[in-house]
Amino acid sequence: MLKLLVSLFLVLTARAQAPAATWLEVDIGVISSASEEVLDGALAEAKAKSYAGIIVRLDTPGGALDSTRAMVKSILGATLPVVVWVGPSGSRAGSAGSFLTLAGHIAAMAPGTNIGAAHPVQADGEDVPKEMDRKVLNDTLSFMESIAKERNRNVAMARSFVATSVSITEREALDNKVIDVIAKDPDDLLRQIDGKMVALASGTQVKIAAAGAARVVFQKSLRQQLMAILTNPELFYLLFMAGLIGLGYELTHPGIIFPGVAGGICMILALIATSVLPVSFGAAALILVGVGLLIAEAFVPSFGTLGVGGLVALVLGSVFLVDPANTAGLRISWWAIAPGALTVALAFAALGFIVLRARRAPVLSGQEALVGAVGAALADIAAGGEGQIRVSGAIWNAHSADAVQRGDKVVVIKVDGLTLGVKRS
Repeated sequence: MLKLLVSLFLVLTARAQAPAATWLEVDIGVISSASEEVLDGALAEAKAKSYAGIIVRLDTPGGALDSTRAMVKSILGATLPVVVWVGPSGSRAGSAGSFLTLAGHIAAMAPGTNIGAAHPVQADGEDVPKEMDRKVLNDTLSFMESIAKERNRNVAMARSFVATSVSITEREALDNKVIDVIAKDPDDLLRQIDGKMVALASGTQVKIAAAGAARVVFQKSLRQQLMAILTNPELFYLLFMAGLIGLGYELTHPGIIFPGVAGGICMILALIATSVLPVSFGAAALILVGVGLLIAEAFVPSFGTLGVGGLVALVLGSVFLVDPANTAGLRISWWAIAPGALTVALAFAALGFIVLRARRAPVLSGQEALVGAVGAALADIAAGGEGQIRVSGAIWNAHSADAVQRGDKVVVIKVDGLTLGVKRS
């Protein structure tokens, strides 16, 4: 009986000391198919391990709209509470990030953060062309409005994020009922939301259990970590440019190997990134055309026409490399385009200089290399007669218009088959 009481006491003590719930934390940066995969993995793990909910730590400039839609769909259809927290301080839920924040069962922000600026833009940051703008804008407005209505948030303010690119602070977001909580860290967040009621997709009302909860960080796979790194559009662009330079150098200087290997690796990584970034292959083709024109400039006397055309094609292709119809705040900045395009142009300009210098250099092998060489007469040669000379370590028959004495220095002036035309030095 005593043993039974002791065992019961230990069980009750362990339960009293154990956390009331466990929450899974997952970090989301640039929104892409990679972050979509991470969120789905976190939801699956949380469901399999019966976690109380998920905290999505969000700090993003935006991302692909297709992936945003998929991630919002996953959050709205989640079978457990999903809390989206924009943090830590200094973070932002820019552009596509504002959709994810509003989609959470609980939306929260840390002090010193901001949300909004979700108007659709092109890859270069400019507004979408007028006809496309109307279609894309109306579609995006409807998407934002439906999320706000689903979560009972301020529809007018949510629409302003898209319609006029409004961006607001965490305090303004709370005052305008865009978010529910301002929390300085995840522990503060869990303390504030404990006991709140949220409605799941099934219609079930669930009371959030967060008092004294433990937090577990979602562990991304190596593949997911690599894909997350490659979602940086500027890194993708620099890898693409580095690949072009390396492969171009190897093609024009075969046998060096290292530029080809390094360029090939960079190009393969860039191609992998196209699976998570909305890359325009038409723009990529324009970049390749630009590189081709720059290479052609080194071999064709176009007086700079091909080079200028290649540089223009390279810059235009770089500007539109990230598909403008499928991005929200995700673009390649001029700080990456300018040095990238300039580096490629200078690399192939240097190649052209090397080719031109090689063309103008004197011939160093073959019979043509003998012209201008100095040798010595091995015997007397009468004016207009023939004899033998030694030049470049070999003995040649020579014809001289002048009389030459044995031992005199002679200069080769022409090559006629196996006979050299010489004159006295």
